[in-house]
Amino acid sequence: MGIIDTIICDFPLPDMELHGTQYLIYQTKSLNPNNNTYTITKEGKLLWNTNIIGRSPEHVDINMVYHGRIRFMTIHNEIVYTYEANFKDGFVTKMDLLQIMELYLKKGE
Repeated sequence: MGIIDTIICDFPLPDMELHGTQYLIYQTKSLNPNNNTYTITKEGKLLWNTNIIGRSPEHVDINMVYHGRIRFMTIHNEIVYTYEANFKDGFVTKMDLLQIMELYLKKGE
């Protein structure tokens, strides 16, 4: 699986009421993964959270002036949800639900 980053998304997600995916924790490899945590605020701003143990004694959020796409996913009720956020100057310009995929797990495995 490798190294990933964590995304906390407070920005409204497409179909969030239908799927119940708004307040879940997401994973991404889109940002040169290094076990960092990022937040997409409800206003659409991308922040790097430096309050991870061993990184900073204080809680500090750093504004990310990011241009490009971030693809992030989570598993909820045995369903994989994949979203993609487009950013310009560190703010979301577009948010899409890319994929919904049901996991088929064999009993006893």
